[in-house]
Amino acid sequence: MLIVGALTWLCYVGIKQSARANNAMVIIKVAIIVLFIVVGLSFIDTANWRPYLPANTGDFGHFGWSGVMQGAAIIFFAYIGFDTAATTAQEARNPQRDVPAGIIAALVISTVLYVVMAAVMTGMVSYEKLNVSAPVAVALDEHPSLFWLGLPVKIGAIVGMTSVILMSILGQPRIFMAMSRDGLLPPVLEKVHPRYRTPSVATLITGALAAIFAGAFPIDVLGELVSIGILLAFTAVCLGVLMLRRTMPETPRPFRVPFAPITCTAGVIVCLGSRSRCRGTRGSDCWCGRRSGSRSISATATGTAGCGHSRGADADGATAAPPGLRIGLGVAAAGRRATHVETREVERRGIREV
Repeated sequence: MLIVGALTWLCYVGIKQSARANNAMVIIKVAIIVLFIVVGLSFIDTANWRPYLPANTGDFGHFGWSGVMQGAAIIFFAYIGFDTAATTAQEARNPQRDVPAGIIAALVISTVLYVVMAAVMTGMVSYEKLNVSAPVAVALDEHPSLFWLGLPVKIGAIVGMTSVILMSILGQPRIFMAMSRDGLLPPVLEKVHPRYRTPSVATLITGALAAIFAGAFPIDVLGELVSIGILLAFTAVCLGVLMLRRTMPETPRPFRVPFAPITCTAGVIVCLGSRSRCRGTRGSDCWCGRRSGSRSISATATGTAGCGHSRGADADGATAAPPGLRIGLGVAAAGRRATHVETREVERRGIREV
């Protein structure tokens, strides 16, 4: 909770300070990951990679393809920072160019590091020993000559978690601000601090909610719940892209999703499929699904209320859509406003550029 409070203050006082802190943390954790990979390559035993896909033990999620899908669903927590980059478009110098390029580059680099890190770690020690809370430490303990790498790895783990929290607290207030500007949330959430030029009220509310959840839930529960939420958010984005391509084809699009019908449909299938596989290990097959149900209900309620209040929905023709599409168009219109930057709007609100 103390970390959440400190990061909330950092996001409150300015985007430049947050960006500098995030850059420093990213440099530290990437350097430590690369160091682990380079050092661990010489300790790989290829026998540890056989079998490459262990057979299922009979329980859902214990190896086999169900284990692969459950692991993929949980690991979505690691991808939370990429969509956050889109919410900071108002503070970018050239958002039409910089935001898509930054997201794609970050996705490629992070995915490569993740795959290589996992390959090295499972090559250093048998996968059967890695089902613990600190698998990297186990891999290092198997090779006493690497004891000196333990401290940097611990620092990297702490820095990595901290940077994820920072990006979450940085992005969520800007989503609230965009939704408030569109009429989906109370107007107070779009207030910008007169000195720091940040969404002050939305930042404080986000920090308070994050601190409450951090203190009330274990970290493993939070990790899986956040992953479920991200899967649902990515599903909504894919559906929104398809819907807006059909309902608003004339809208300027500096960046167009390639092969949108195929890409977005595949995204929906993968995200929903991964969500259905996330069953957890707490004695109930659907504990994640039940807890994520409140998120689905909240999103539906927000979209329903927004149909009558959303300025974006009225402007973009959502109110003229069939009843079954009005909720989706209302939410999609708000999401489009969260990432579409208009120079005059930025100047009017005085949001500081990075």
